[in-house]
Amino acid sequence: MKYDIVFVGSGMACVTTLTELCNSLLQAVSLLKKPVDIAVVEKQPQFWAGVPYGDKSSVNCLTITTYAEFLNDPAQFEEFNNWLIQGDHAWINEYLELGGSIAADWYSRNRQVINAGQIATIAIPRYLYGKFKREQLHQLINKAHNKGLLVLNTIKGEAISATKNADNSHTIGIKKDDGSVETLLTEKQVLTTGNMPYRKNKLLQQLPAGRFIQTAYEPGIPQTLAHLQTILAGTNDAEERNLLLIGSNASSIELLYLLTNHKEIAALVNKIVVLSPGGKLPLAAVDTNTEKQFIYFDELDTIANCHPDVVFETMIKEFGTHFNDEICTSTVQKLLARTRQLLSHLSDLEFSHFLMDKGPEFSKLIRRSIADYLEAVIRLNAEGKLEMLPGKLAGIDTVGGKDCPLLLRYQNGTEQATYPHTFSAVIGCSGFETFDECTCPLINDVLNKGLCTINNAGIGIEVNSRFEASANLYVTGPLVAGTVNDVLHYWHLENLSRL
Repeated sequence: MKYDIVFVGSGMACVTTLTELCNSLLQAVSLLKKPVDIAVVEKQPQFWAGVPYGDKSSVNCLTITTYAEFLNDPAQFEEFNNWLIQGDHAWINEYLELGGSIAADWYSRNRQVINAGQIATIAIPRYLYGKFKREQLHQLINKAHNKGLLVLNTIKGEAISATKNADNSHTIGIKKDDGSVETLLTEKQVLTTGNMPYRKNKLLQQLPAGRFIQTAYEPGIPQTLAHLQTILAGTNDAEERNLLLIGSNASSIELLYLLTNHKEIAALVNKIVVLSPGGKLPLAAVDTNTEKQFIYFDELDTIANCHPDVVFETMIKEFGTHFNDEICTSTVQKLLARTRQLLSHLSDLEFSHFLMDKGPEFSKLIRRSIADYLEAVIRLNAEGKLEMLPGKLAGIDTVGGKDCPLLLRYQNGTEQATYPHTFSAVIGCSGFETFDECTCPLINDVLNKGLCTINNAGIGIEVNSRFEASANLYVTGPLVAGTVNDVLHYWHLENLSRL
């Protein structure tokens, strides 16, 4: 059988793209001569969720920004908001039941804001948006199917290869759970695989599996938290009940929030150490409309046709001035607007290349986090249970046998040091792989065959304004990060409406 469209990956990138496709089909009902044959390939047991919105995550994980910033498209915001308020916020009882004490604490902190109708100003449980989008998609699929507009098949397996045929159709190799490989033939292929795989720390692969967790999301956060609780409870010496997190990215601060608010783990843990090159966590995200003076940008106003590198260096100075303790989103927008004004002599194409070149570095400057997550950090600091350790991992040694505690060696500048206390467990929070270290068979295959190319920013796949990487091969979601053209401006993907 030849499919019209095959989606590889069924997470949020697929859900949002397929939702748009269903809406388009329903609007074009009189133009279709036959149903569109669609297949969705997913290697995980759960469809329509991906890692952030499904069973691998926790119902207590929150959106990484406020709800308003997370979903900043007015139409989509209204749709989701209407879903939230139905039944007098019926979701609250469900969340309190699913999320236990962490959910109860979150609701206690935010109840007044919710009752005042200001929920858009806070971060909300992330699973809610995933649930909303799944319900919306299922309704649209059923509607389109009942009208004879599409036939949808879901296929469990991992896409490991793709070959472009002479007629620009694609043959996709699917590895099944039993190890066998099947092939699918499709007119169009859409890569909706989400983020790259989590980075695996090769230095630590020799550690006992029970004490080293590559990522909290495998097999899932609930299982990871239960495992950590068991390890800590089994450590007799209370001063050795220490946890080491390697990396200070979003997954790190999310895990700190969950560990701090997990009452049983919080009662057991002695200290949590976060090792990262900068030794810092993301700053607090705020949104105030106070007027700011951009003195460094003002100095450039008198210079005609400023070089882009000069403008970017000045932007960094401005960021250093305004964002020492917190990141103000409205100030970020104003700084970006001033940047475009100072580079008004660049064509749209030239400015696109500027964004692709500088965007990833700019994204690092605005690493920010929500109040709920940072409140957990403040509490840990007040209790003397958190240490931010600047440095790079040099190695970890076992002190005795496989069930013995772990000793950290790290590089701090030119000196290698050994941390004075041992750890019960180590959790990797180093983010996602880059293309240089990619272990995803399908991505490596399509790159090696020249079916797609890495964009100038080096963090995503180059696509045109139709999300097309090459003839009949499309890419949506986080894999287009760093792509800027006349339609797309995706040097980072920190809100859902971008998907």
